[in-house]
Amino acid sequence: MKTGFNLWLTGAIAGIGALYFNYEGGFLEMLWHVDFTKICFAVMAMFMYGYANLGFMILKGGPETEEDLDIGHWLGSKSMQLGMLGTVLGFIVVLGSFSGIDFSDQGQVQELMKIFVGGMSTALYTTAAGLMCALGLSVSYHLAYIRYLKK
Repeated sequence: MKTGFNLWLTGAIAGIGALYFNYEGGFLEMLWHVDFTKICFAVMAMFMYGYANLGFMILKGGPETEEDLDIGHWLGSKSMQLGMLGTVLGFIVVLGSFSGIDFSDQGQVQELMKIFVGGMSTALYTTAAGLMCALGLSVSYHLAYIRYLKK
């Protein structure tokens, strides 16, 4: 049990460190302004909950059945789906911004580019957040399965 918890704790400390450096570097503030859906933050919250849940399971001696690990797989799946939803919403904003634009008017084209960049940023950031969090949860819960349940 101690080795499993130490491995989990190492991952948790690395995650908290990454979160701190992203906060200090201004990335989280930039992400807050760029992602109009705020899906990235919902995905990060799901990841933190799933990873904390795994830590508590390991601290209590590890999962006892495969059903104990279902929450991690469910959260990983929903993280990826939310990331894809953010992608679709970002592209809807991008494509919707092209309607009624007079391309000979430089002011309208500049405004279009701002909307375009915002929509693409949302699409890409939510995709990246969803995939990274889903991968992290899936790998963590699979390693717990191998360590505690696989005979």
